[in-house]
Formats: sequence, C-alpha cells, structure tokens
Amino acid sequence: MVPWGTFTDVQFAVTRGNLAVHHSSPGVSRGFCRNCGSSLTYAHEQRPGEIDLTLATLDDPEALRPACHIWVCDKLSWVVITDGLPQFETVSGT
Repeated sequence: MVPWGTFTDVQFAVTRGNLAVHHSSPGVSRGFCRNCGSSLTYAHEQRPGEIDLTLATLDDPEALRPACHIWVCDKLSWVVITDGLPQFETVSGT
C-alpha cells in the first residue's frame, strides 16, 4: 500500500532533482524519480489542477495527517480500516 495526498498543482514543486513523467494510459501522467525510479506523482486530466503525491517520499511524511480514505472499493480483502476517518468507495464525496 502507498499513502497518497492530493494537492493543487500550485501547491506542488519538486525541490531536488528532476521529475520524469510517463503517460501510462489515456489522460494519466505518472511522475517518478529519474535516479531511483520511485513513484512520486499521479495526475489525471479529469481532475485538472490536482496532483497526487506519494506521501512516503516527503522529507517528513508524518507532517500530514489523512482526512479520509478514498478508493476503498479497491482495497485488498484483508485490509481493515479502523481509524474512524470517512471512507469513500471511489473519490472523496462519492
């Protein structure tokens, strides 16, 4: 599992290195580290102005607390979410 955070694209900046981008499917761009290949970002043209970031790649991943769980419909059957945060089958609010 990988925790992701969603930000506006104006809130996001690469501060070290260069983001490589792969267009993995129609409308989807995935960013990764050119040096090590770590997955870093996800952007979809159906959500203009937003970018998702893998939180574990932040210098201080503990600095951001989740507000909800999205795409719960895709979780593995043995994953149990018990933190009391709102859960959504797909994107937040649906």
